[in-house]
Amino acid sequence: MITDKKIDDTLFAHSLVRGDLTEEELSKLKRELELIENGGAVLDGVVCMERLRNLTTKRTYAQHLVEPKDWEKLREMVTRCEWTFAKTMPWCPHEYIVRGKCPLSEEEFLFFIDMQRNYGKVERWGKYITPYLYIDDYKYWTMGAPVEETIVMNRAKVNNNG
Repeated sequence: MITDKKIDDTLFAHSLVRGDLTEEELSKLKRELELIENGGAVLDGVVCMERLRNLTTKRTYAQHLVEPKDWEKLREMVTRCEWTFAKTMPWCPHEYIVRGKCPLSEEEFLFFIDMQRNYGKVERWGKYITPYLYIDDYKYWTMGAPVEETIVMNRAKVNNNG
């Protein structure tokens, strides 16, 4: 039921930073969500949820805006890295690299973060909403800290079975 859906403020923050929505549009969506949560007009809720769905899915199409030379650069960078399996989370198999300890230069690591945050598809994983950059058979993400504090880039194999 639509009234049971709750969208984290994180989605709004990500949207504002990326410029997907203006502050005015975000405020309107927040008001509509409050209406939904307080049992307000269902029609407004349907419209609001549809707009939020469009917001999160339109990022899927942003990856086609990436220049082919940038895709090649990213592919070369991820191939050059030795990815470490995250042993502390075996229920969620993924690998990571650490800034300053991997073969990527500072400039390359910042480029990777920039591409992930600006061209990634926004998805929810548990309580987190973050952009995932899809490159071939993997998706890449950070934990959302400010760029200057981000030291880890994660990746997980994409399940292509459905």
